Amino acid sequence: MNVETLLEAIGDIDGWAVRAAKEERAKSRKWVGWTALAASLGAAAILGAVFLPWHQEKVPSGALREDTIESMAELTELYDGTLLAENLADAGADISGIRLLHREDTDISDTSGWKTLAFTANLDGEPVNMSCAFDAPEDINLPGEPTRTVEYNGVEVYLYIEEFTEWDERYKYTCEAIFIYEGVRYDMSFRLREPNEIYDFLDMVMDISHDDSLSDISSIKPFDTVLGFEDYHVTMEQVTPWTIVWHFWVEIDGEERCVAEAFGDEYSFGAYSVDLDGDGVPELITNNEFGDGASKVYVYKNAGGEIMEGTVSRKYYEDELGFDMMVGAANVAEEHYDAETNEFVVTNHGMEKEKTVTFTGLEHFEFCPFEHSAGN
Repeated sequence: MNVETLLEAIGDIDGWAVRAAKEERAKSRKWVGWTALAASLGAAAILGAVFLPWHQEKVPSGALREDTIESMAELTELYDGTLLAENLADAGADISGIRLLHREDTDISDTSGWKTLAFTANLDGEPVNMSCAFDAPEDINLPGEPTRTVEYNGVEVYLYIEEFTEWDERYKYTCEAIFIYEGVRYDMSFRLREPNEIYDFLDMVMDISHDDSLSDISSIKPFDTVLGFEDYHVTMEQVTPWTIVWHFWVEIDGEERCVAEAFGDEYSFGAYSVDLDGDGVPELITNNEFGDGASKVYVYKNAGGEIMEGTVSRKYYEDELGFDMMVGAANVAEEHYDAETNEFVVTNHGMEKEKTVTFTGLEHFEFCPFEHSAGN
């Protein structure tokens, strides 16, 4: 994409005016050539008629010039505000190809004339292309429906994530992040191994971590008991901008222990306390959503004081779905507990024809001792 097309897409200036300005300058250069030719032929009349209009030409209002900048520090020192590109530089990124487009009638030091800034940042072998459009309109013009919209302290970031393996099997995903920060529109593009890596870059660029205000919600008591324990509390951990992990804590033998976990999409709480085996102690069922599109059900039970975690068995997948979980990709499977029907629903998207099966109870679960990932 050339500069004029980019600027027309952003909508900050009239690209036709830019082209007209370039054509005027091109005509001026032609007039200079004709003037020199006329002088060599001694045609004074032609010289006077042609040279005078060229000499009186002024820089067209709104004409732009692109300059190559050696160092990002040169720009961040001039900019009166927060230029997020500086955060990449502070993190040790190798920044190259810095190009600043600004009004031709202003000096670079006059930041009011800046139009766009573009560069490439390479951090530990991961290239990131960033463009910044200054004086961005409040109504952001998006290229289409985003894959996800996340929020960083009031800044909405629109993410476009696609799987693309034609160029390099190592970098399977193309990711684009678009947002407006302090009146500047930022457009970042990545090639990543895993889509969730985009949050590491966003944390770095925004220079803030995910909102941790939800780190402790111990006042929430969604159930009378959890796995038979009346005295329990819940903490929340935000692991990505759209993924929350709920940790359920009880005291066992004088030690506080995490006895169950639930992964939720943003603030959806997918946990249920249901006595599935009829022993009088409700199991804890959690519907879990993962960033790669997979969903999985976990069932936690109290087996005489030992906390067990259950997952849908491999044998059930093989017998009912004809799908080997050890060979197939996990993200083709979707599992969830339907509280209205008290059924577990399992769908396999990896087959030529999608298949969904349902069952009740714990017959098709495999259990093992639960090892929690949360710290106190």
